[in-house]
Amino acid sequence: MGFAIDFSEIEQFVKNMEIAEQDFNQFLYNFLLEMAYRIIANTKKKTPVDTGALRNAWAVETDKVTEKTVSRKSKRTGKRKKVSAYTQEGDVIVSGEGATLAVVLTNPMEYATDIEYGHRIVVGTGENKREVGWFNGVFMLKTSIEYVQKEMPLRFEKEFKEFCRQHGIEV
Repeated sequence: MGFAIDFSEIEQFVKNMEIAEQDFNQFLYNFLLEMAYRIIANTKKKTPVDTGALRNAWAVETDKVTEKTVSRKSKRTGKRKKVSAYTQEGDVIVSGEGATLAVVLTNPMEYATDIEYGHRIVVGTGENKREVGWFNGVFMLKTSIEYVQKEMPLRFEKEFKEFCRQHGIEV
């Protein structure tokens, strides 16, 4: 008396996991970039406007980010495997296992830090220069980062579930 075991569902699950593993770095990069753009949008709303130059100068550095394939040694199997990595001027931003994810938010206006954190108010010139007060910082970037960080776990969970669903993985 014999019996047959159908492993097709297990084999399909393994294939789905392999594809998901290949796509996961790109998923993380896209998620992080989306969060960076949310921070920028929120920051722009909070940036005080005189000429609009400061508000319009907020940006996410993406033009220097390029994808390349690197070889990493798997901690689990000890074998080398190729993984995607995103580099910015030679520094790894997103890589295979255990890397730190980072996106650079910029504002090239020389007074951006003064508006963000505050500054002394000085009148006069030369020896007649004197401090007459303090301009309180607006903290438009700091508060925007904090806001997006609070909502990040729920957003990540939602998008990760969708990523898994698209790869045929039940969560």
